Amino acid sequence: LVCNNKSVCEAKELGLKENIPITIGDKTYKPKYKKCISENDAMQLQFFDMNFISGVTIVPDSADISKLYKCTNYMSASYNKDYKFEGNYNSIDDYVVDKVVEENEEGSGFKIYPSKKIKNSITYATAFAIFIVIYIGIVFMITSAAILALKTLTDANDNIGKYVILRQIGVSEKMINKSLFYQNILFFGMPIALSIVHSIFGIKLVRDFFTMLGLDCPIKSIFISFGIILIIYGLYFILTNKTCKRIIRERR
Repeated sequence: LVCNNKSVCEAKELGLKENIPITIGDKTYKPKYKKCISENDAMQLQFFDMNFISGVTIVPDSADISKLYKCTNYMSASYNKDYKFEGNYNSIDDYVVDKVVEENEEGSGFKIYPSKKIKNSITYATAFAIFIVIYIGIVFMITSAAILALKTLTDANDNIGKYVILRQIGVSEKMINKSLFYQNILFFGMPIALSIVHSIFGIKLVRDFFTMLGLDCPIKSIFISFGIILIIYGLYFILTNKTCKRIIRERR
């Protein structure tokens, strides 16, 4: 059995340890290994077909599978790009399809996944997803931080008269700056606090999804991203707080 999904492997290995056989045609086959084999590039096919998450049973070439129901055939392989084909074939895909697809039952599909094609497809999909996520994430993050900063500066400008009254009744400049600091940090901190609460559930969902696919959740990358967000928000907060203090100080 070939499988790289942790939870599925654990379930299947219970059967492997019991040495449970399977029957194909007139022959009975017993598992060669007591554990699932996970180091296999073919399992990358799970990105193309969710059925591969449940694992693949590999049988000897001599097994009679002619009477088994065939939904789809797959081929995952590494081949020499300089290989010369017999006949008028332009690629390994054309060669294999011509040789194999005619043997399939009518209505069944045949898919070819050379290892290079698998890696390229995953790379392109990952790069596209990263570009979209980074672009949208950065745009929304900067926009939201700019809106918060603009709102804070506008309030500071509108409340200049109130700070003048506070100075007249004897409130020190230190206390005013401290009050302004707490007000700004609360205003900037609430969205971050809400995002943290939201992320707790979001990260758990992402981890479960990655576990289902047999992949490791990039926790380190998540914390790095969160650190970048804090740095950007922190810079906006520091600049906004200093500007607010300058506004109320220059017009007192």
